[in-house]
Amino acid sequence: MAVPPNGSWPVNSLAEATVRADPSYQAQASVAGRQTSASTATSKVNAAFWENCDDLKIPKEEWVIKGLLPREGLAILAGPSTAGKSFVALDLVDKVARGEPALGGRRSYQCGIAYIAAEGANGVRKRLIGLKKDRGADWSKHMALSGMAPNLADESKYNELEKEVGRLRAKLESHDVRLGIVVIDTLSAAIPGVDENSSKDMSSVLMRLQQLAIRFKICVLLVAHVGKDTDRGVRGWSGLVANVDVVIGIQMPDENGVRIVKIVKIKDGDAGPELAFSLRQIPLAEDTDGDPVTTCVVLWRSPSDAARRKLRRPLPRVARAALTQLKRMVDDGAAELITAPGAVALQGSEYEERPEFRGTFHRHSEC
Repeated sequence: MAVPPNGSWPVNSLAEATVRADPSYQAQASVAGRQTSASTATSKVNAAFWENCDDLKIPKEEWVIKGLLPREGLAILAGPSTAGKSFVALDLVDKVARGEPALGGRRSYQCGIAYIAAEGANGVRKRLIGLKKDRGADWSKHMALSGMAPNLADESKYNELEKEVGRLRAKLESHDVRLGIVVIDTLSAAIPGVDENSSKDMSSVLMRLQQLAIRFKICVLLVAHVGKDTDRGVRGWSGLVANVDVVIGIQMPDENGVRIVKIVKIKDGDAGPELAFSLRQIPLAEDTDGDPVTTCVVLWRSPSDAARRKLRRPLPRVARAALTQLKRMVDDGAAELITAPGAVALQGSEYEERPEFRGTFHRHSEC
């Protein structure tokens, strides 16, 4: 505290200076200052940031597939290996490219498609040729294919992808076609070296995918794998699924080749019933040895096929493991199977989840 020129402080000035030097006073004064500033700022509310809730309007919804794929957003189509993910993805974009109903008769809005076959590009080429041959498809310059795998984990490589998508959009627009969907098949092939379980790695990938969708106002459809435990869904970081608009799941075929498409997640929409399909093989040509070259196309089945498949759905993984253990106990004599009157008891892999099953295992007391 500075000493006054005459060497003494007036009593009132000394008291005031002492109070002002108190840290608690300074903190109170700081709060009061902020309150005053805030009071002054209330007359300058940023109308672009805040909305008046009395004047809200129903947002306009835009789709590429009505009630399913948004015009701008992220979607995942996931399933185990060989379940038919790419076949369903190609069936979907074929319908959208031609403006035909897709995935259970939902209305589609014709637009341009960019299909990036990051893995198995030759297989995708064959499947597109098969679709064109089987359905007489005329995409009228609405479909473009790339067999080059992007690297979404590398910023410079991602920027190259943005440039290529921009060039394709410009080309499509020169033919009065709007780019609507970019398919990346598969996600894992487009993120080489990335730990799919790492939130740090995958959040950066997610940010770039969102940036791609927003910049070009498109739906980015990711074809993805599920983990070893298929009951847990899409492989990797859970934040990916949490931040996409739609998740479509594909289930492995049963003994009759019937597979299931299930809408696992859809923001602000109705998932609708499960859909059944099978794969129908078609010939394309002959190779140099005279052997047939074939591919498959999706054959959509009746709703009754989906209902029957649902009734016969196998037990979840944990329940299957428990049933296997109980069967071992019965085989070892450590437990006996008591079946209720009129019930059907099936052993091990023969078991199906059916309402008439009422079998119970009673463990021996000495075990």
